[in-house]
Amino acid sequence: IAYGRNWILPEIGKKRVSKLTVGDLDSVIINAFEKGDLSKKTLEGLRGTVQNFLKWCRRNKYTDLYPEDIEIPKTARVGEKKILQPDHLGILFTSSRTTLYNKEIEDELIHAYRFAVLTGCRPGEVLGLKWADVAKDHIYLKRSINVQGNETSGKNDNARRRFYLSPMAKEELRQQAQIAPDSERVFGDYLQEQHLRKRWYVYCDHNNIPRVTPYEMRHTFVSIIKGLPEAEIKMLVGHSRSMDTAGVYSHEVNGDLKKISNKIEYIFKDILKSDEKNASKEESLKAI
Repeated sequence: IAYGRNWILPEIGKKRVSKLTVGDLDSVIINAFEKGDLSKKTLEGLRGTVQNFLKWCRRNKYTDLYPEDIEIPKTARVGEKKILQPDHLGILFTSSRTTLYNKEIEDELIHAYRFAVLTGCRPGEVLGLKWADVAKDHIYLKRSINVQGNETSGKNDNARRRFYLSPMAKEELRQQAQIAPDSERVFGDYLQEQHLRKRWYVYCDHNNIPRVTPYEMRHTFVSIIKGLPEAEIKMLVGHSRSMDTAGVYSHEVNGDLKKISNKIEYIFKDILKSDEKNASKEESLKAI
C-alpha cells in the first residue's frame, strides 16, 4: 500500500495500463531513489511490487508488457543492520519492566522478545507459533503472521522447519505458558507485528537499550552464533535452499539438531555471564 501511495501512483497513476512502458516503470524506481533516498532493499521491494502488478495485468489481458529489465541504481545505499550487543542482552535477560500509560509495569511480551533472540525466529514466526507446534524439546515452525495480521505458511519453503530448543528458550516458553495458558497462539491470539514492534520500542526506551527492529533480533541471533558451522546456522534460520524435509529428519535422528541447541545454550550463557562480571566490576569501582 505504501509503495503504491508514495511512489507508483504519483509517477504513473494516471496512465492507462495498456500504455505503460519499461521507461515508465524505470522512472518509478529512479524517482524513489532520488527523492526518497530509499535503500537498495526497499527499492528491490518496490520493483517486486511493480513486477507482480504487471504479472497480474498480463494474466487478465490488460497488457503484454514484461518489465524484467528494471534496474536498481548501483549507488543505492545498503541499509545498515543493527544488533543487540552483549550489555544490551544482559539487560534484556534481567529486566522485565516497561512503561504503559506513564506507569511502570511488567512487560507481558518479555518472553516473546527473549525467545526471538534465543531462536532467531522471524517476528511473524514468533507471532504465528502455537502451543500445538511445541513439543517437549523442539518446535516445528509452519506458519507466520504477516504485517496485515493474516496467517501465511511462511516466507518460503525453508521457513517451515523443525529445531530443538535450548534450555533457555524452553524456560521462556514455560514462563509464557503461565502468563497466557488459554491462548492458542503462544504469544497472544490477537497480537500483530505492529503491536509487537511498538511495545518492544517502549521496552527499549524504558531500559536504555538502543532501538533495533524485531527483525534485527534475528540478526542478533545469527551474529551471536556466527562461530557455528554455516550449515548449522542455515538449518536453524531456514536459509538453506538445498535442505529438504528428509534432510532435516535425518539430522534429527543423528542427534545433530540437539547438539546445536546445546551449543547455542553455551554461547548465550557465556555472553550473559561475561556481562554480569563486567557489571559487578563497574559497581565495585564506583564503591571505591
